[in-house]
Parts: sequence; structure tokens; C-alpha cells
Amino acid sequence: MNCFLSKHSIIVKISMLSFLSIFASCTKNHSGDKDNRPKNGERSARGGPIAVKVIQAKKETRARKIEILAPLLGRSQADVYSKVVGRIAEIGPKEGTFVKSGTVLFRVDRNDPGETFLSMPVQSPISGWISHWNTNVGSQVGLQDSVVSVVDDQYLRATVPLLTKDWALFSNKADVEFIVSDKSRAAKIVTISRSADSNSGRGSFIAEISNTDHKLKSGMLAKILIQIEPKERIILPNNSFTLTDQGSFVWTIIEGKAKRVPIKFNLFGTNEIEILSELAPGTNVINVGAQSLTEGAEVKIIENKP
Repeated sequence: MNCFLSKHSIIVKISMLSFLSIFASCTKNHSGDKDNRPKNGERSARGGPIAVKVIQAKKETRARKIEILAPLLGRSQADVYSKVVGRIAEIGPKEGTFVKSGTVLFRVDRNDPGETFLSMPVQSPISGWISHWNTNVGSQVGLQDSVVSVVDDQYLRATVPLLTKDWALFSNKADVEFIVSDKSRAAKIVTISRSADSNSGRGSFIAEISNTDHKLKSGMLAKILIQIEPKERIILPNNSFTLTDQGSFVWTIIEGKAKRVPIKFNLFGTNEIEILSELAPGTNVINVGAQSLTEGAEVKIIENKP
């Protein structure tokens, strides 16, 4: 019995020693020498440099673009009201009909005791097309009720509001474009306001487009594209910079390694930024692969495929 226990104890001790030896070996291999680890964002020899794509920062003359939505109206447009209180006795031209100024549009009956306003005729104040009727024969109308609208839509206009800073820079040399249903038409600036709106503090301008084909209609909503303040700027795509709680920066390359450069910027349109701080023209700015970088990381530029 003692012999059996002795042999059993020897086997257990040998197994424990083997386990401890293997554990110590694994621990040593995994711990290693901390000084041999990649430092400061550097890749190991096995990983190699980080592949990146770059865009060259360069100055070019670009105008600042502004987009504003505004309704279109005819160059001449009028809502026509009744001159008396009464009932619509007669409606004249149909919608879409061209009428000249002075054409009788409708008549109103007012059959009150002592009154002589029977079949009061109401004429069109302008030449244009009947836009739409707002009432029917027999309907009661008052002095504040618009009965019919007349519009001359050979030219369509929009009154466009501007922020104070943009209004101060706006001139009749600015490029203005109207876009409706993906169709673009160059616009002519008619007037620029000389005083701001008392409620919003904004200025405005009026621009118009030719519509002799009558494909666009009064009341349609147009996207107004405005280009102002053309000057030399450094413009980069949005994916060229990083924004953090410590500020904004771009990545450049110095002697094959990533270098972080703090910047100041303004949004320029929807997908670009304008660099306001010093960034030398010709600098290669990393715009693909920047999310994998740290200061001093080795990088390799790969060509942009056409």
C-alpha cells in the first residue's frame, strides 16, 4: 500500500512540474520585451506601411454657393376681388384663357332695396392668363374675397431672402440659377433691396427667368442657386479632415510618416470644406486611410484609380 502511494505521488509531482514549465514558457512568450513593441503608431515589419490615398491642396478661384428655396410668381400677377357684396351672377373666361387688361371677368348681383348694383361687372387689371377661379356662380362674395387670379407667366420671378453677411456681399454680378424639377435656367437679377426686413433683419433680391414656353407655372417651388464672393481658396473634400473635441486637423506626410496638422475651416457647400488656416499649396493631404493613422505612422501612397 505504501509503495502504491509513493508511486502515485511521484506521478502527480511530475505532472505538476510539466504543467508549470509549460505555463512559464507561454507567459514568457506572450509578455516579451515591451521595448520591442511597435511605438507611436508605427507598424511592425510584418505589417508594413499603411496604404493611403492623397489629394493635393491647391488654390483655385471658387465662388461660395448658397441654396435657397423660394416660390415662383409671374412678372405680373393679380388676385381680383369683388367691388360689392353680393352673389356671383356670371363667370367669364375659363382657366388657361388669355385676357387683356379691361376684359370683364365676372359679374356680381346686389339686389338690396334702394341699391342699383345689379350685375356689377369686374374687369381684369392686367393682361395675362386666367390662373384659377376661387368661387362658383351663385356663391356669396364680399370685398375681402379673391374671386379669380390672373397671371402673366412669360417671365417668372422669385423674391429671395439673404442672411445679412451674404446680402452685404451680394451684387448684380452674382450668378443666379433657378432649378425646378431638375431643369435649370439662368436667372437675371432685377432688383436688390436697400433695406432689411424689420422682423428677420434679412435683405433680399428679386430675380427672374424667361418662361415663354409656359412649362413652368406660377406657385411652383424653385431651388435658387447663388454664387457669390469668387476668390482664391483651398477647398478639400469632407473626408480629408478629422474633427475631435480637441480641434480639427488634416493628415499630411513628412518623410514617409503621417503628420497631424491642426486647421481652421468653414463648410463649403455640402461635401467640401474651405481651409482658413495656413496650409501650403501643393501639400499632400491624406483623404483615404486616415482613420487608421496615428502620429508618426509609416505610410505608403497608392494611386487613385481613374
